[in-house]
Amino acid sequence: MRAEWAAERNATMLAALDDIAKAEGERDAIANELDRASTIAEQEREDAQLKADAVIADLGADRLRLRQHWRGCQATAALSAATASAGQSDAAEQGRAEGAGDLVRLAAEWDAKERGLHAVIRADRGARK
Repeated sequence: MRAEWAAERNATMLAALDDIAKAEGERDAIANELDRASTIAEQEREDAQLKADAVIADLGADRLRLRQHWRGCQATAALSAATASAGQSDAAEQGRAEGAGDLVRLAAEWDAKERGLHAVIRADRGARK
């Protein structure tokens, strides 16, 4: 009787250890997936700033142009050109370029954040299977 009880207890303990090892493996897999997603998201945030800088540079070098509705009112621009100095006009153009760069950066950062959140959801759902 005592031997049966000891054998049953040992079997239960071995099963529990197997369950623990399996759970730890799943936890480690999720942690690795989340680390990978975090690394990718951080790189994409850095890339977002590079995209914004490229847009600003391309606008300044006339390799890229803003759509007409982003350039400002033509009548106001004509009046400003007639009355303002070249420095003020350049500052306004630079401000629009920086604004466009900010929009590109924010959009790219949001896309990166959304992909990161989806990676977290996928990792969580994978853990529940």
